[in-house]
Amino acid sequence: MNPIKEIQKQKYADSFKALKIIQLILMILVIIVYIILFMSVPDMRNYVEHSNLLKVTNISLFVLILIGILVTIFDLSKYVPVLTEYEEQKNKSYLDALTGIPNRFSCDLVFEMYGEDRKLSNVACAVIIINNLIDINREKGRIAGNQALVDFSWMLEDISDEYGFAGRNGGNEFLLIVENCDDLKMKEFFQKLDKRVYEYNMQPGKDSIEISYAYVINSTFHASKFSDIIAEAYRKIKENKKKQAKAQ
Repeated sequence: MNPIKEIQKQKYADSFKALKIIQLILMILVIIVYIILFMSVPDMRNYVEHSNLLKVTNISLFVLILIGILVTIFDLSKYVPVLTEYEEQKNKSYLDALTGIPNRFSCDLVFEMYGEDRKLSNVACAVIIINNLIDINREKGRIAGNQALVDFSWMLEDISDEYGFAGRNGGNEFLLIVENCDDLKMKEFFQKLDKRVYEYNMQPGKDSIEISYAYVINSTFHASKFSDIIAEAYRKIKENKKKQAKAQ
C-alpha cells in the first residue's frame, strides 16, 4: 500500500459529489433548453406534433433524462455520505490528528516502500525538529504548543508539496523524503523553509518557532538500506546539537 497515493486520494468524495452535481445541472439544463426551443420555434413544434416517430423519440429522451436525474439524486443522497465517512476513517489512519499532515504510520509505510530492491541512489532524507516546543508548552501552555505544531506543519507541507513526502514522526520531529535529490535541491528547500519560519516569527502574536535540521543525500552517502539513511540523518542532527551545546 502506498500512503502517498492514499493521502492524495483523500478528496475523492468531494470530487465525486461535484461531478454528480454538474451532471444533474447539465441534465436539467438540457430539459429547460428543449422546452424553450419547443415553445418558441413553431416549425419544431409542428414537426413533433405531426410525426409519431418524433413524439416517441422525444418522450423516450425525456424519460431517460428524468431517470438520469433521479439516479443522480440517489447517488448524492446515498453514496456521497458513505464515501465521505470512508475518507474520514482513512484519513484518521494516515493523517496526524492534530496537524492534518501524514503521521508516523504514514512515515513507517513510506520507509517500507524503500526496500533493497528500490533505487536509493538519488533519495534524500531530512530530519526536522522544533527545538523550542517544550519551552512553548512550559511557558505558554499546551494550547500554544499545539498551535505552533499546527502552524509549522502547514508551512512544511505547503513547501514540501513540490519536493516530496513530509510527515510528522511524533512529538516535535518531522521527516522529509525527496527522490531525485541533490545537495542544491535540498538547500533550496531549506532556504524556503527558513524564510517561511522567519516571516512567521515576525508576525505579532505568534510564538517564535526555532527549528534545526539535518539531511542525508544518498548519492554521496551510498547506503543500501533506507533505514541507514534515516539513522544517519538522526545521527547528524544529534551531533549538530552537541556542537551547538559546546559552543554555548
